[in-house]
Amino acid sequence: MIEVVRLAEQVMKSGGKVMWALLGVSMMLWFTATLRASILRRGGSGSIRDRVERSFVAAPDRSNVVGPVEAFIARAAEIVRCDGTVRQLDRLTKHALERVERLEGVLHSLVVAAPLLGLLGTVNGMVETFSSLQGVGVSQVTEQSVAGGVAVALLSTQFGLVIGVPGFIVAEWLRRVQARRTFEILEARALLGARLGGRVEP
Repeated sequence: MIEVVRLAEQVMKSGGKVMWALLGVSMMLWFTATLRASILRRGGSGSIRDRVERSFVAAPDRSNVVGPVEAFIARAAEIVRCDGTVRQLDRLTKHALERVERLEGVLHSLVVAAPLLGLLGTVNGMVETFSSLQGVGVSQVTEQSVAGGVAVALLSTQFGLVIGVPGFIVAEWLRRVQARRTFEILEARALLGARLGGRVEP
């Protein structure tokens, strides 16, 4: 275990300062992805119609409601039961849709930033490698020294891709989950709106 930690430290030092920035981006990316997955989690079972019907049979305890769709149904059903208006339901729908979109832009930005930071690290490494060879005589420059410098410079690009590719896959999966939750909220809005009728603000 100690040797693994030492190897990781050596790799981080070899890749330059950008490697530490990439490590920070990686931590923020997975923290954001975890938060986004928590926001988009599924809260109930059955079809949307069944879940709407259940909300009128027994009003759910809002403190125990899990998931954006279940939270929307619980609050919207309360609006319908309390003789609310279509405008109130529309405001609640807008708030619910904004909730499922939360952190989408942040996660996308972090996924894009990782490989770009890796590329920046490689460019910096290449510049440093060839700058160090500038003052050395031609006879002292060997293929091994050049190849070694280039290999070290490419570490940051590799690290950036290792972060970015899985991050892209997770972000795309969460985008699909978001689309599903959006559809479910709009379906619930249509069913609850039909129960509400054309009730408008007095």
